[in-house]
Amino acid sequence: MVEALAQRIRTDKDPVMLERCLDVLSSMSKPSNVAALEEVLISDDREAVQTAVARSLSTVGDGKACLMLAEHAEGNLFCRNALADVSSPYAQKTLMEIASGAMDGNVRSAAIKALGRFNTAEIRNFLGALAEKEKDRQVLEAIKGALSSGLP
Repeated sequence: MVEALAQRIRTDKDPVMLERCLDVLSSMSKPSNVAALEEVLISDDREAVQTAVARSLSTVGDGKACLMLAEHAEGNLFCRNALADVSSPYAQKTLMEIASGAMDGNVRSAAIKALGRFNTAEIRNFLGALAEKEKDRQVLEAIKGALSSGLP
């Protein structure tokens, strides 16, 4: 279904229909749609399309969708913002891997911001340990913000 919708988005010149299609696309949040969503992300660089696809991947919120957002986030603000908005508990492990990995500081900070939504001892301990060895000031600020966001 994503493929058919993507074809319609690429070819339809009516702005009202495009907006409707993008609304539907942004709600296509099933893990089975991740590969097709990436294809749309790669093939159509219009801002509205990028926003809709990134929003949909964020809503999927599984590890595969988070990795896809992270892989495109360094040069794509829409993907970076969507990564920061992930709130699915199924994404925690992947977000932790991204946060502690070797990606760009902006991408790691986005993953850390998403982790701040999970007020668990495991996440607080992880972020505390990450802060002890982190040298990137931007990432350290993200960790500080994530740790403080979970406080009452």
